[in-house]
Amino acid sequence: MAGEIRIKLVSTTASDVDDIAKQIKLIASQANIKCRGPVPLPTKKLIQTTRKTPCGDGSHTYERWEMRWVGRSRRAVTRVLEE
Repeated sequence: MAGEIRIKLVSTTASDVDDIAKQIKLIASQANIKCRGPVPLPTKKLIQTTRKTPCGDGSHTYERWEMRWVGRSRRAVTRVLEE
């Protein structure tokens, strides 16, 4: 009987996600597990607009802050041993 494991990695930097995905692939190959991926997931964005002046007086100026999440998905297929 085969079991399937799906691992979803999410970080704010793409290089961190890629490094972890390489480590997972190395560990899976050492354990003789078939591993597929990484499959890139859509980048999610959080955009926050705030006023520059905290008191509300002065000009109506705004700042925009943006945070991005990068994701990868990896799939591993293993054999499950029954007792």
